[in-house]
Formats: sequence, structure tokens, C-alpha cells
Amino acid sequence: MPARDVASDDIATFLVGRGFVAVPMHVNAVGHFELAAEVNGQGARLVLDTGASHTVFATASAARLGLATTLSAERAQGVGASNHPTAITTVSELRLGLAQLREVPVRTFDLGHVNRALEARGGTPVDGAIGGDVLRLGEAIIDYAHATLFLRGSA
Repeated sequence: MPARDVASDDIATFLVGRGFVAVPMHVNAVGHFELAAEVNGQGARLVLDTGASHTVFATASAARLGLATTLSAERAQGVGASNHPTAITTVSELRLGLAQLREVPVRTFDLGHVNRALEARGGTPVDGAIGGDVLRLGEAIIDYAHATLFLRGSA
């Protein structure tokens, strides 16, 4: 049987009816999805990084957001980050749109290379990146065509 062509609003209605909330995103200067967030009640700008294992915050942003960090023996690895020292912390409340997540463990490290790349292309620096840990926790579904992230209402 051929697949039914389902309009985006039908998909959104379907997901919202099953407890998901829509989190709007936009494409930033380097082509990554970016979304507004609240970290313990304070505004933050985050990119969506489906290839990252962990959610991360820039060291400077963690300080601005009042996140108490503990140095970690783990070193950041991955595309654009190699052998950077890291710290760990817990975000008491992370809001992405109407989705609310509590006691979210995150990593912090220097994201200067990310923000320099954004600024070089006319973009604005970000505070961090949502990684696979949060996407799994929120049972994420991404509507790439309509720049919308769907997460369970409260995870």
C-alpha cells in the first residue's frame, strides 16, 4: 500500500495529541538549527546537535547562567572539538518551548571555535548545544522541512 502524503499540520496535530509539544527552530548563519531555551529561568540560545552524545554549554555561558561546575577527567572529542578540558553540572530546569526537563546533566567546555565560526558568517554566538541525551529523554521527533522539534511535554 502506498504511503499517505500527510501535511505538516496533520503531523503536528497527531504529535500534540499524543503529548508532544512543538519547539520552533530557525536555521542560523552556518546552517544549523537553533532554538531559544530557558536554563533555570534565564534565556539561552542553543543549537540542535543530533551528532553530539551530550548536551553542552559554553564555559562562559555556564558561568553567566549560574551553573556550578565540577572539573571532569573527560576530554571533549568530536567534530570541531578535540581534547578540550570539560566540566560537568546539572541544569535544574531546562525549558525548550513548552517542554520542561528537570535535573538535566550537562557538560561544559570552551565553545569559542563554534562561536567564532558563527560570527565569521554574520551570526550571533550561542550558549550551547542540545545533544542526543536530551533528545532521547524528550523522545524527540524532528520535522526538518518545517524547522520544528517535537518533545514530550514534560520529560
